[in-house]
Amino acid sequence: MNMFMPAFVIASLVIVSGSVVAKNNDENLCEPSEIEIASCQLEGRYKKIISICASEQKELVSYYFGTKNKIELSVEFSSGSKIYRWQDADTYVTFIGFNRNEYSYVFGIPQETLGAKAFLLVKKSKAPLDFNSPRLCTSNSFGEKNLQSVAIDDVDDKTVRSEGFLFPPD
Repeated sequence: MNMFMPAFVIASLVIVSGSVVAKNNDENLCEPSEIEIASCQLEGRYKKIISICASEQKELVSYYFGTKNKIELSVEFSSGSKIYRWQDADTYVTFIGFNRNEYSYVFGIPQETLGAKAFLLVKKSKAPLDFNSPRLCTSNSFGEKNLQSVAIDDVDDKTVRSEGFLFPPD
């Protein structure tokens, strides 16, 4: 019986690990070679997915919005055109965002606590963050949100606060 227990535990870990990887692949739009920074499925009947992914060398970051069958918005960032990241020092929410045309897209990733849900804010550019109508995700995001990349510009908390919570910056 002693030899059975370790084999059972190892077999269980292999099965559970395989399930987590498969589930993770189904819930993001990253390419197999990309690193998931953040991803979630939005609540609602259309089951849209938001994914922020980095290339293997971490020199490119991509934002994807859509479904596995149809990407509706894809934006690529590099050292010359960066995506922004800010961690709110009061709430520990990590925000990743960018401006496109007259809109700003901000993905919020709460600290990893029970029941916390990631969210998407779409707002007019140059407008402060407004949390009155976020699009909630079905769960939190558990990617590599602190990944370092030349395509990510980290914005200091004091800067965001002194600018009246204008994020992402222009």
